Amino acid sequence: MAIFHLNYRGCSPATGAGAVRKAAYQSGQALVEERSGQLCDYARKERVVEEGLSLPGGVP
Repeated sequence: MAIFHLNYRGCSPATGAGAVRKAAYQSGQALVEERSGQLCDYARKERVVEEGLSLPGGVP
């Protein structure tokens, strides 16, 4: 029998863990946070199997 498990960690700019920073880390890329102009650079991160971002339709 399968048992459901959920581990949720929210992201908040106030704690330094914004969505752009997390996306840059997980994808191993350098992304710029448009609100603050801060560069989140994780391009040197090793062990990135695959990189890319998926966005829903209609997103600029």
